Amino acid sequence: MSEAGIGRVFSETTLAKLRESRLGRKHSEETLVKIAAARLGRLHSEKAKRKIKARGRAQRAPCSPSNKEGGRFSIYKAKNPVAGRKVEVTDIQTGETTLYDSVRKAAIGLETNHTTIRNYLKNKQRPSLSLLERGLHPPAEQGDALQR
Repeated sequence: MSEAGIGRVFSETTLAKLRESRLGRKHSEETLVKIAAARLGRLHSEKAKRKIKARGRAQRAPCSPSNKEGGRFSIYKAKNPVAGRKVEVTDIQTGETTLYDSVRKAAIGLETNHTTIRNYLKNKQRPSLSLLERGLHPPAEQGDALQR
């Protein structure tokens, strides 16, 4: 029973209802029907309709074009233009260096799996011979670039 019920005297039927419900008082079926009938036909104001519509739209599709302008999405994109971390890959045969915007784009460029590159960066391991042939080198001390 809640703290509001302390010191009050309840009938046995009320106490039985309180024991049945874990959250406290529970409306009977008759009361629920009366409440629904009282709400039936009630209209929202135009201001309330706009709020409901905006909230529903943002929850259903937070990244849709209609929600990008001036919303949380545009603020997020301004702070984080690219979600990935930049990866620098040097070709050991030609010495040419390529900068990729993310580990996944580097994996596509090297024709390998992104998990392989991520693990090398994470563990600071020396790449296998097959990856060395493709131009992948162990990361620098900062772990942001793949180079010699």
